[in-house]
Amino acid sequence: MTPRSHPDTQPAAPADAATTPNPVNPPTASRSALGSANAGRENLCAITPAMLTFGTTTDRLRLDPRTKLLAALTINILVLGRVAPADLLACFGFTAILLATTVRWRLILGWASGFVFLLGGAWLATYAETSASGVSAANTAANSALDILVFAGLWMSRFVVAGGIFWYLIASTSSGQLTAALTRMQLPRAVIVPVTVMLRYAPSALADLRAIFDTMRLRGVAPTWGRVLAHPGHTVEFILVPLLASSTRIADDLTASGLVRGLGKRGRRTCVWPIGFGGADLVVVLVLVALVASRFVGR
Repeated sequence: MTPRSHPDTQPAAPADAATTPNPVNPPTASRSALGSANAGRENLCAITPAMLTFGTTTDRLRLDPRTKLLAALTINILVLGRVAPADLLACFGFTAILLATTVRWRLILGWASGFVFLLGGAWLATYAETSASGVSAANTAANSALDILVFAGLWMSRFVVAGGIFWYLIASTSSGQLTAALTRMQLPRAVIVPVTVMLRYAPSALADLRAIFDTMRLRGVAPTWGRVLAHPGHTVEFILVPLLASSTRIADDLTASGLVRGLGKRGRRTCVWPIGFGGADLVVVLVLVALVASRFVGR
């Protein structure tokens, strides 16, 4: 009669079982190696924070979101109106200080370099135009070209400053902070919801655009200025069409995210972020008042 084996007991392994790999239950070293390989594959496919420019918010000043909105509106009104070069430089310096609190130095350097290039080019074109003499046809054509350069440089430098202050607003403010601040202002939901969705739409669109560029580089059709000028149709096909397709998905995702977070909930809302005015907000408001005063005093 064959004795029944207890369910907890296992038959003895053969002598060479220690050296035979078990495909079902690999040894610890093999499991760690497989885990490292899987982690490596996940890292290749994962979106790292460095890829997303606005993936996390950073604000060393801890300004109230309402102060940031006031700064963005004030700077845009100043730089897009009739502004003197000194006032434009003052707005640029104020925006640069705010952007420095986000500690994204490479992007800040590129933004500042673009402003200096545009405004410096406009000043050089103005100097070349004033130093030109004569009324020949060649000088007239050159002056017309210089006028276009001056106009483009001055206006584009203004848009650089306006974009920088809104970049600071997006990079330093989360959707929860902005929603809580707008709720404190007793604004209707018809205003709060679109503003909050717009704040999150730009980072998502930029992340998708960067992913499109990475895909084009992997396929050997990297977007260069030469290819854009030589084949504009391919640029539309490879960049704009995927971006438009992803824009619809971004809008749906943001809407679903807002509903999950209770963005459309009626009644009183709470926020884990401390919302309130402090000393830094007072300093920023005083600087804005000084910029507005200098704008009207300089008339």
